[in-house]
Amino acid sequence: MRLNPDLKPLDRLALFITALLMLTFLEACNRFDKDDANRQAQTKKGPAPISVENGQTVFTLDTSTQNHLGLEVATLTATALTAQFTVPAVILSVEDLALFAMAMLRHRRSFKNHASKQTLPVRSTRA
Repeated sequence: MRLNPDLKPLDRLALFITALLMLTFLEACNRFDKDDANRQAQTKKGPAPISVENGQTVFTLDTSTQNHLGLEVATLTATALTAQFTVPAVILSVEDLALFAMAMLRHRRSFKNHASKQTLPVRSTRA
């Protein structure tokens, strides 16, 4: 078989690239057909069992479906969370509090005595 002498080298290259692209697309179509066959086989399995127990819906999946969906099953561990907060505080002894209260009362009495001894000048409101 002889090549057509009228074809130039660029035409031959374009024909070769076109043939390669067609083969690539045909191979890709075969892969999609295999994926479709796998999907059809999976859909023929039947529905997953669904039941209701104690008012809760239980949906059972086989392990391959769980892996396909990315589900992970793990047991829960018991944890006790209590509300915790911290506050800056100064702890005083009862003696210190009593001394503070007595000093405050003494200052209040001395202030009242001092205020009662002073008289404020009264200004007349008439002009």
